[in-house]
This record gives sequence, C-alpha cells and structure tokens, in this order.
Amino acid sequence: MKKTEGKIYIWSGTGDSYYLHNKTYELELETSLRLKNPKSDAVFEYSLFCSHCEMFSQRRILEQIAKKLDEIDTE
Repeated sequence: MKKTEGKIYIWSGTGDSYYLHNKTYELELETSLRLKNPKSDAVFEYSLFCSHCEMFSQRRILEQIAKKLDEIDTE
C-alpha cells in the first residue's frame, strides 16, 4: 500500500475567481500522464460554474475523513 493511497482529494470550482481550476486541470493531466508506477488514485472533482470555496463544506470533508478512518479500521 502506498503512503498516499486514497488520501489525495482535490476540489475546484470551474468558475474560480482566482483561476485555480486551470492549474487544477493541469495538475490532474500531469498526474495521470506521469504517475504510472505506482499509478495515482488521486481524486479530482470539479463543480461547474462555482466560484472559489462556494461549494466547500467542512461537514463533507469530515465525513470523507471518517469514511477513510472506518476503512482503515476494517483492514
């Protein structure tokens, strides 16, 4: 198991007022092209037309963390 397996999650709104979505797309492309062994399982999620942090939810992030911790406990 890789140290980063299942731990990289990146979210961006496509209408980001800081234009971070452009670099997020580039990072996703570079990750998929360059990381072959081991292959990246990073999750990139985009919310259409959302601005910077518009759809950010602390609750959702905490729920994702709790789910990962549950998965670790069952291993």
